[in-house]
Amino acid sequence: MTPIRFLTFLLLFSAPVWCEETPAEDPQPPLEDSQPALEDLVNITFKNDARVFAVMTALNAAGFDYERSGKTISPERQAVRQQLEGLDTDLILRLKTYYKSHRRYRDEGRESADYISLALLLSEVPDLTFPEETDHLPADILPLRGFADLVRELYAPARVAEVWPSYLKRYELEVERYRPVLEKLIYQTLRYFRIGPRRVLDRTIIFIPDLLNAKDTVNARNLERVYYVIVGPADDPAENYVALQHEYLHVLIDPLIEKYVARMEEDANLLRLANKQPELKPEYRDRTLLILAESMIESLILRMHPPDDPRREIVGFFRQGLVALPSFYRHLVEYESSGLLSFPAYAELLLQDLDEDNLKEAESAIAAMEDSLAEEARKLQEAQARERQRVERKNLIISLLNEAGKLMAQKQFQEAEQRLEELLREDPGNTSGLFYMAQVSSMTGDLKRAFVYYERVSNSNAPVWVRGLSLVRMGRILASQGSMTEARKRFQQVLGLEGDLKGARKEAAELIVDLGPERKEEKEESGE
Repeated sequence: MTPIRFLTFLLLFSAPVWCEETPAEDPQPPLEDSQPALEDLVNITFKNDARVFAVMTALNAAGFDYERSGKTISPERQAVRQQLEGLDTDLILRLKTYYKSHRRYRDEGRESADYISLALLLSEVPDLTFPEETDHLPADILPLRGFADLVRELYAPARVAEVWPSYLKRYELEVERYRPVLEKLIYQTLRYFRIGPRRVLDRTIIFIPDLLNAKDTVNARNLERVYYVIVGPADDPAENYVALQHEYLHVLIDPLIEKYVARMEEDANLLRLANKQPELKPEYRDRTLLILAESMIESLILRMHPPDDPRREIVGFFRQGLVALPSFYRHLVEYESSGLLSFPAYAELLLQDLDEDNLKEAESAIAAMEDSLAEEARKLQEAQARERQRVERKNLIISLLNEAGKLMAQKQFQEAEQRLEELLREDPGNTSGLFYMAQVSSMTGDLKRAFVYYERVSNSNAPVWVRGLSLVRMGRILASQGSMTEARKRFQQVLGLEGDLKGARKEAAELIVDLGPERKEEKEESGE
């Protein structure tokens, strides 16, 4: 799942501090089986944050009831909710009123991200005070600072201080469940980058489990050069692999982008193109660094986890404002085939190639992709419509045939004939319909008509036993009319058929015996 990411870049354009085992400029061999511990791969701290627990307890009390489709809320969340029952109704009402009046998103799943960001700004428990100086704080969180007062008010009656220690073991187990996922995604990324294990010493990841949130939620907040990653409960942590890899890529990519942006003038062409996109995300407006970082990261994700048809994702990201993505994606294809440089070295070339002409080319390519996708969608819709019509027609024919069979069994031959006539208008060559029509005609005494339908069946691609039975019926009609020679021919045809005739062969043989020896006049009729 794509993380809900709230970026607060306090840009410090000094050169990033790296710690790496091998030079970034040279392609690296595959990593050895003896892999370093996770903490040696990246500056990561695992933290069980009581502030997040307190705020999410209050948020659940306030009516945050979101859970993903098909998921059940975590046992920890259920337990906390039960504990909240019976608390002061006035406090609960004020919490619910606050939450409802401060809803920002149509999708309730996004609401918790802002409150988690609020928790990260509060002082430690039990004080949970909001900073007095707000000039350097994220502007999007300031409107929620009043919720901190309600969290503090709930803290004692909800016995958060007493309950929190009893949950620590479960939170620690959740961290351990995520370790192999984090190690796997880091090694995949390092291999793709052609670099050995490295750490960015001035970047830190703080990984915080949040078992009171919805399942498979990944929230991220950058404060200065600290990357907070807060994950909700997971039935399978591997389901959040790509979202977590996205955050790790920020740790590697942000320094490269910052270094590049620091020595360039604001790219008016890039921003102009991004700001005119119809689905521009507000956080990308006038944010060169963020547009470049997200464009590069999403292109890397698309290459490392290729979808069936990347065009759709490329167009979608572009229309959201990631206008550098098409160029980056195209260059990554070249990067993979060349094998000459590591990605940190290649990224500089990739950024330098992002000029006005390149952006115009990307804009034209996106328009062409959209046209192509629209045409394919039109053809798909037409094919789907044809398939629906085919299925509907098939179902209608089956229904008419079944109705006719029931009516025939009830000796309602006129009604059965009506159903069969409708069926044969839809499918004139339907052998079952032709056979049923022959039977109805025979039962109503119209032997001439019955013979015509049986003959059509006998000359069709109907199952061999149906053709055999039709020939037998034709022979019987001919015999009843005194055409013994023609009747005998039909019975002989049945004997010449191969396969399981379901009794038609035996019946034809018996009827030939019943006809007796071929008479002289029959031989003369047959020309012998």
